[in-house]
Amino acid sequence: MASLSTSHSFSSTVMVAVHFRTSTGLDTDGWSTGRAWPGWFQTVATATATQASRPAATTGVGSGTAGATVAGGAEVGAAAAGVGAGRSEPQPTATARTAATASSRPGTMPRDCSDRSPLLRSEAVRHRLHRTPLVPLALALALAASACGGADGPDRAAIGRAETSTSPSTPTSTVAAAPDTTVPPPPTGPATALISPSGIVVPVVSTAGDSSVVRTPCNATATLKRGTPVGAPAVVLDPGHGGAEAGAVSPAGLAESGINLAVARQAQAALEAQGFATLLTRTGDYELTLPTRSEIARDVNPRAFVSVHHNADPDGPHDGPGSETYYQIGSADSKRLAGLIYEEVVKALSAYNVAWVGDRDAGAKYRPSTTGPGDYYAMLRQPGKVVSVIAELAFVSNPAEAELVSRPDVQKVEGQALARGIVRYLTTADPGSGFTTPYPRVDPPAPPSTGPPRPCRDPQL
Repeated sequence: MASLSTSHSFSSTVMVAVHFRTSTGLDTDGWSTGRAWPGWFQTVATATATQASRPAATTGVGSGTAGATVAGGAEVGAAAAGVGAGRSEPQPTATARTAATASSRPGTMPRDCSDRSPLLRSEAVRHRLHRTPLVPLALALALAASACGGADGPDRAAIGRAETSTSPSTPTSTVAAAPDTTVPPPPTGPATALISPSGIVVPVVSTAGDSSVVRTPCNATATLKRGTPVGAPAVVLDPGHGGAEAGAVSPAGLAESGINLAVARQAQAALEAQGFATLLTRTGDYELTLPTRSEIARDVNPRAFVSVHHNADPDGPHDGPGSETYYQIGSADSKRLAGLIYEEVVKALSAYNVAWVGDRDAGAKYRPSTTGPGDYYAMLRQPGKVVSVIAELAFVSNPAEAELVSRPDVQKVEGQALARGIVRYLTTADPGSGFTTPYPRVDPPAPPSTGPPRPCRDPQL
């Protein structure tokens, strides 16, 4: 049965390439040459694919392996398998989605390998096949199989390859559905962080018997008798803001905090699909103080910590996305991670034709503290020795960009781009790019006092 299932999978792979080209006469899949295929090759390879698929189809064996599993995730994570240029993908058919769930190639996105084309069932095509010499037939079949199955490069370099979308459409939702993700493996020693019964990530302050004293999101302490211990994830993603702290807000009222969470969920799922355990500091719409975020990062000690944000107050119009990443001063690893994330995010968002805005020094950069040595931003300073980066993906204060990032498909594109940059940092020696020298910045004056500060409200643990 295993061999029949493999045969069915191979024939499905052939069918998607040939069906795609037969419909148009051109290579239009985004990863080939753009040349028209000779009609003879289309006919022979398509008919051969149909004939080859019949043994498995008649026995009911196998669902195929032509796609890629798109894993998903916990409250604050991300989505989808490969790492590529962030173009918005065509929706797969039901057949392709079924095949994708059994995928053994996590580096490629699902492709439609259905056999619904009338050409595949044509008696004339099958008659022509029987009159075809064996050697040209084998060559056509091999070319078709190669076109559908290859050209994505290494498996870990194919997260989220897709077609280009040139303009935003009316958003149907402001937050993508949370993809499925997994909890990082349990620790080998005492737990340094727990996931509470309600799904809140909390650092462990101390343990006594079956109880743990934990740090709450509002930087208080509480006692937990139950919780899931968190091991050592490779990556921690930190969705900025949350709860009453909305972050940047668009003119139409779109809050940065919700978009940050949705994008981080997508990035988490994409990283986990590549085999990298990923933890989110914030798993819902609640406040989370900077000290607690940093304590989570220090306690679980990931290989990379990325704080996910969307921006406001640009200098003006920008030629292309005005994305920015900030790295830790004095850390070559942080700088490289920032450059790789910047590369991938700009490449992904450049597929969209909108009125971009940005700062004059947009790129991968640093910001020194105004009160002493080191970094200005707490999320680069407080995690200590953990390699940390802040990613400002787009400007929600710009109506055109706010409309774009309100779309769940674009949130997925952003999350996958973020994941691609992180995977490249973890698996390659790529140096990154986009490095720029920032111009000096001055803190804005403090707003006038309107009474005591608003208290932080902890969620139910």
